[in-house]
Amino acid sequence: MLQAAREAKPFYLGALGSYRTHTLRLQKLHELGWSREETAQIRAPVGIFPKARDAHTLALSVLAEVASVRLHQEEDSCLPPSS
Repeated sequence: MLQAAREAKPFYLGALGSYRTHTLRLQKLHELGWSREETAQIRAPVGIFPKARDAHTLALSVLAEVASVRLHQEEDSCLPPSS
C-alpha cells in the first residue's frame, strides 16, 4: 500500500503503528529502494494525539493532522519566491 501511495505522491502520507514499528518500517522501505527523503514524508505514528487508542479519537487526530499539513502547504505556496 505504501508503494502505491509513493507513486501517487500525496500531500499527506501517514502510517499507523508505534515508533518502534515505524523504525522497522523505514528499514524495510530503505531495503526496497526508498530514499531517506521519501521515507521522511511518512508521518508516523499518524495523528496529532500519538497515544490515540479508540477509533473516534484516532479519526479526529488524523483528520486534524491532515488539515494542518494541508493548511501549511497552502500558506507556503502563497509565499513569494526566496531570493
